[in-house]
Amino acid sequence: MNNFRNNKGFTALTAAIIASVVLSLGIAILNITTKEIRLSSFSRNSTSAFYTAGSGIECALYWDKEESFATSSQSNPDNSIECFGASTSPSVVSSDGSSATTEFEIENTTTDTCVLVQVEKDTEGTTIESRGYSTCDEESERRLERGLRVNY
Repeated sequence: MNNFRNNKGFTALTAAIIASVVLSLGIAILNITTKEIRLSSFSRNSTSAFYTAGSGIECALYWDKEESFATSSQSNPDNSIECFGASTSPSVVSSDGSSATTEFEIENTTTDTCVLVQVEKDTEGTTIESRGYSTCDEESERRLERGLRVNY
């Protein structure tokens, strides 16, 4: 009976240690899960921005075939273009005797992504640069940009 009185706090100490270990494991698992969610979100946004940039290239290639962009001899074409179901008018940002640079921006309202496309035409060929954004919100800390360039 004397031995029982000496072990009174042993159960409480064991319970506290087990609770601490379980709590520590729970916090570690929560930390890993949070990081994995952020990483997968980054990957999704990166892919979205990349595909948006690719769509911007395809749109510019189609409308370049339709002669919708400024050349050295034609400084301001009078037409609008349509991509992602949205319409915009390209604007000439620079032009001289041998080259012209036109750009347009389109928002894809279905996916809430944006693309900024710049088309430079000169005597040596055409360069299309497309920058896709994972969100149209410029203030978003999770906004990602991916770019593609085509020369021909």
